[in-house]
Amino acid sequence: MFLLYIALLKLQLVGDYIQKNSYGVFIDRTIRKVKKDLENRFKTHNLGITVDQFVILDRLAPNDGINPMELAEITFKDSPTITRLSNNLEKKNLITRELDKNDRRKFNIYITKKGKEKLEEALPIVLENRKAGWKGLDGEDYNHLKRIMETIYNNY
Repeated sequence: MFLLYIALLKLQLVGDYIQKNSYGVFIDRTIRKVKKDLENRFKTHNLGITVDQFVILDRLAPNDGINPMELAEITFKDSPTITRLSNNLEKKNLITRELDKNDRRKFNIYITKKGKEKLEEALPIVLENRKAGWKGLDGEDYNHLKRIMETIYNNY
């Protein structure tokens, strides 16, 4: 029984160490804080969209007319999430879904004029958010962060 207690204690210590020193914890914590701040800014400005909806509009604008699978790939979201977000954006008349001309079993997603206007309205708010996060950092810091994040991403 004592050995089991020691083993459990060691596992707890290892778990505590990993949680406090894992880069994943730091990355996740930071992403959540940045996203929460941006959600609050969107609410303060009565923007009427979520951060995830903004991401869809932002990626759709230069890739207008792509299918849901392509949109999922460039936004790093799964298909059910794309469907849910698309449904909500379509209800707000920010996107449309139209049948594919070459394959009527598929459809493509287009950003509407209202969607482009909403995106333009959101961009200054997003820049405020990013400026707040970069306070005290410079271009060299950004380049280091980007290099490190790319390396971690490519390691998987």
